[in-house]
Amino acid sequence: MRFFYTLAAAFFLSLFSTIAYAEKCIVGGLDGLSISPPFESYDGNIEVELVPAFVKIGPIDGENYQFYADFYLNSYWNDHVLADKIFENSQSDWCQLEGSNVSDFMWTPGIEYTNIVKLQDSLLDKIYVNVDGTIHHEKRVQGIFASDLDFSEFPFDRQILKITILPFAPNSVDLIGITPYEEWTDNLKFRDWNLVKTKGFEASLDYLGVTYPTYEFQLFIDRIPNFYIIKVIVPVFIMSLLALCGFLISPADFDARLGLTVTLLLTVVAYTFIASENLPVLSYLTFVDSYLVVSFCICIISVVGTVVFRLLTGVEYDDDDLLTLKMHRASKFTGLVVFCIYLASVWILYRIV
Repeated sequence: MRFFYTLAAAFFLSLFSTIAYAEKCIVGGLDGLSISPPFESYDGNIEVELVPAFVKIGPIDGENYQFYADFYLNSYWNDHVLADKIFENSQSDWCQLEGSNVSDFMWTPGIEYTNIVKLQDSLLDKIYVNVDGTIHHEKRVQGIFASDLDFSEFPFDRQILKITILPFAPNSVDLIGITPYEEWTDNLKFRDWNLVKTKGFEASLDYLGVTYPTYEFQLFIDRIPNFYIIKVIVPVFIMSLLALCGFLISPADFDARLGLTVTLLLTVVAYTFIASENLPVLSYLTFVDSYLVVSFCICIISVVGTVVFRLLTGVEYDDDDLLTLKMHRASKFTGLVVFCIYLASVWILYRIV
């Protein structure tokens, strides 16, 4: 058994060394090389197969509707004419070229990213030519991409991160994503998000009245809301409940009741300003924004209710007075109603926002 493991390890080491020190394609002096599309290898449009391998996604910039992506894009197509010329006098099965130096003698799809904002210089750009005519272009892509992000359900939101690609000659090239799509993100790890699914499909782009076929990589991700639940939602909810507890205090204890509700109102206001540092800056209200507004209104209702029941009880009061006892019962009932309205409002916001 040990011999088997040793033999297997030696095999993979030799394989990796061959790949690392692959023979460079000798194209100097070859006649007939062309940058024309290799239609000879296809019955119709050139089919380019795509296999991305995502390394990193994020951070996601909600304010500017952008996200960072780092992935390897593997493109495959056939060019038998090129392979026949390169390996005509060679014993090798495959060779490699620098992707940035092939524009003068061979055709490539010329893939562009329609939603790119900033693209970094590629750390890897290799083209592998196989003796059977298969061309493999491996390129590392790192950059910032624009996407239609929707934070209306923040922090329980789901985002669809899109990377749209377009070949240089879209009417003569068909882009095809190789399944299973889940393998595209096998090495992708998140700390703030859960990857739900990965998808690739054909799309289109309208530009100056002309429709161009494109291909999209889509990553569906759900935010992990634990931080915002613990730091924002739960503390504000507890403070709102404490403010509603003011309805349980007898209207006769005006000073204690008013002090409790006003203190909690100011606490919620101060905490909202502190929590805003951890919330995205957007031009529209998210779920957590609406939740904070509703909680703030509940605290205001508690303060107003304290004053109203004090006026209804009267300036002169007695703890055992019939009117005071009646107002106390009414205050408790009002507090229960307001509490139910609070819960219903939060639930409705969660369902419709």
